Amino acid sequence: MEYIITTNQVFLIGTAQEIKEFLKEKAKTCKTVKDIIISESRFDLKTSCK
Repeated sequence: MEYIITTNQVFLIGTAQEIKEFLKEKAKTCKTVKDIIISESRFDLKTSCK
């Protein structure tokens, strides 16, 4: 599964099962789509700096 994050949207690309698992996992730590965007943006910044 792949995803694209913009400043206010998340685009998920994959099978329905992959997307369901991704959202299920994110629901444990993120309450809103904005929280997902923030958490994934921080993750991308950390990994791209290595």
